[in-house]
Formats: sequence, structure tokens, C-alpha cells
Amino acid sequence: MHFSVQELLRWVGMGLLLVFMFNVTFIIFQISQINGYEKAVDSYIESHGQLNAATVNSITRKQYGNKFTVAPKRTDDAEPKSFGEKVHYEITVNIPYLAGTNGPAITTTVPGCAVSEVGQ
Repeated sequence: MHFSVQELLRWVGMGLLLVFMFNVTFIIFQISQINGYEKAVDSYIESHGQLNAATVNSITRKQYGNKFTVAPKRTDDAEPKSFGEKVHYEITVNIPYLAGTNGPAITTTVPGCAVSEVGQ
């Protein structure tokens, strides 16, 4: 009896370790997608000369889901800019701790900046 309890605890411990490792891998993969999202936002700003957050979020929702959203850092960053002017924005990251759940999540903001290439 004693030997089977010890073996059961070992299997439970290994299962918990595997779940933990899976979730850490999931979180790292999700965080690594921030760079691609930031490039998509930069590309939109460079080609349109402004940040239209609603349009960017709807375009990127297909690829990234609801993990990332973008918003202008200041109110004038949503207005059209001339060639060479900077547009500042913030990306809000919302990644769940457990894969496939809507429970608690890692939430942070990532600042960004792109230069308008419209108008020359």
C-alpha cells in the first residue's frame, strides 16, 4: 500500500510538471508574436500616415485574435501626419495564463512608434 501511494504521488507530480512546462511554452510563444504585431502596426502607419486603431485591430484580429490591441498614445497621433512625422502608439497585450481559457491573463502595454511615409 505504501509503495503505490508513493508511485501515485510521483505520477501526479510529473503530470503537474508537464502542464506547467506546456503553459510556460504557450506563454513564451504568445509573447513572441508581439514583434509581428508591431510590424503590422508600423506597416499600416507608414502606408496610411495615421493610426486608425479600429481598422488596425479589425485587420489583425484574424491573425492574432484578441491578444493584442493598439491605441494612439496621444489624441493627435490618430490624425493624419505629413511625411517624416512620428506616430506614437501603445500595444495592449492580453495573454491567458492557461492555454485555451478565458481566465486570468498577463496584461501589459508595449510602447511603439512609426514614421509616416505618406505625402512626399
